[in-house]
Amino acid sequence: MRVMLVSALTIGVAVAVARASQQGPPQLSPATEELAKRFPYPVIRDQRGVIPPGPRPLPSPPLGDGGILIPERAGRLRILRNGVLDPAPVAGTPQVLSRGTMAGLMDIGAPSGLREE
Repeated sequence: MRVMLVSALTIGVAVAVARASQQGPPQLSPATEELAKRFPYPVIRDQRGVIPPGPRPLPSPPLGDGGILIPERAGRLRILRNGVLDPAPVAGTPQVLSRGTMAGLMDIGAPSGLREE
């Protein structure tokens, strides 16, 4: 009886792993699809798949030169231009308090007249 149970569990796990590996990349949930339509930012992925929207910094609206400010949890601010992230952080950003998941520059924005400058 015990051998049959172990065999059944082993086969079940093997089938589940085989199916999961054939499904391809993770799919976006309907809620994430809706957010992707409303905000023109690229979907963020990591080695585990799609990072769901949540309490994390989002890119700013495009600047006058087309660059996008990318806030980092550690408090650095970088600029994305033509799809390339500038490796040097923006100078002069304030020091950021970090407490667990609430860290970084969560609510940045450019002044409304910046596009014209």
